[in-house]
This record gives sequence, structure tokens and C-alpha cells, in this order.
Amino acid sequence: MARKSKIESRTRRQRSQRKRISGTPERPRLVVYRSAKHIYAQVVDDMAGKTLVAHMAIDLRRRSTLVVTPTLDLVRQWYDGLLATFGAPVGIIGGGEYDVRPLTVTTYDSAYLHMENLGARFGLLVFDECHHLPSPSYS
Repeated sequence: MARKSKIESRTRRQRSQRKRISGTPERPRLVVYRSAKHIYAQVVDDMAGKTLVAHMAIDLRRRSTLVVTPTLDLVRQWYDGLLATFGAPVGIIGGGEYDVRPLTVTTYDSAYLHMENLGARFGLLVFDECHHLPSPSYS
């Protein structure tokens, strides 16, 4: 029998754990990843399919915030989530809209196009799906 690689073993363990553990809005799941230099943690609500860390950071920091996402669908999801969480007006940049508020959501492309107008207006930046940033389309 061939030896399993570290990645295959880790993937098998993760699948096994995910069958038994699931995050809910009342009791979210904590995911911790350790690399050679850093430790990363996420608080995940599997029911909604979103992480709660960004909402908690926005609430904790109480600074103007720009949330940057790769797609307009995610802009809408963030808009709805932020509106429900904070109850304050949420701005949108992208998809033909340009409404800048202290709490604003945009796409990567729109943020790039409007960077001169946005400048240093925001005290906190949140990048959703940031693993897309190194792709050739954003080089």
C-alpha cells in the first residue's frame, strides 16, 4: 500500500471533522491554521457560509471601513449582511453605483478604478476572497 502524503492525510482528517462539527450563528466554528511564520484564525458560521471575523473587527475598530470583494454577487451579500448587522447606511461602489459611506462595499475592479477618489478615506480595509488577488487577472 502506498503511503499517503501529508496533504492527503490532512484533507481526510478535515473531512472527518467537518462531518461532526458545524458552525451556527449562535455557536460558530473556530478554524485555526498555523504556518511557519503565522497563526490564522477564522470564526465560521456554516449555516450562512460566511465568516464573522470581519463583522467583529468592524464593530471593534469603529472606523470607516471599505470591504473589497471579487464579484458583484459578493458585494450584494456583504451589503445585506452589513446592513443587518449594523443597521447603518452602507455604500456601494460598482455595478453602476457610486455611493461612498463610512461603511462601503466594492469590487476589486471598482476599487482600483476609483482609488484616486477613495484615497485614504478608510481606516479599515477588508478583502473578501483575498486568495484571488495573486491571480493573473489582478497582476
